[in-house]
Amino acid sequence: NSCNSTSEKTQLSCCICSEHTCDLAAILEFTSLKEDQFVKLSYDNSVYQSPYFVAVDDVSHCIVISIRGTLSFDDTIVDLLYDGVRLTEVETFVESKTGKRPCFIGHRGMVERSRHLFNSLLTDRSLEIAFTNWPIIRRIPLSIEIHV
Repeated sequence: NSCNSTSEKTQLSCCICSEHTCDLAAILEFTSLKEDQFVKLSYDNSVYQSPYFVAVDDVSHCIVISIRGTLSFDDTIVDLLYDGVRLTEVETFVESKTGKRPCFIGHRGMVERSRHLFNSLLTDRSLEIAFTNWPIIRRIPLSIEIHV
């Protein structure tokens, strides 16, 4: 069985949704976003790789980076990798601004997933594409929201 994809941006993951993947169908149902507002949709899910999307919200004039929470077995493993690891990137940045090196420690699973996401955003240039294709966004600083 297969479903018809509505654009090149959407990849099929199952067939219970007639026009979109189940993940995309849920996002469209619960947000005010439209399909053409998505810059990146990633359904990849492994121990250090979470499904996420990058979109431009025309209403609030901001870039949205949304990361799916715990749903799969791999996500559960990440939750269990709770030992602390140093956030050397953050420590180095703070030291360059203040002259003092602090010590920051984060939840290993979340830190590794965050590092992977950061590298993915740099590699696929999602943020650069969003800022380039939606000129109004260029005037607004990037804001990153997380839950804890």
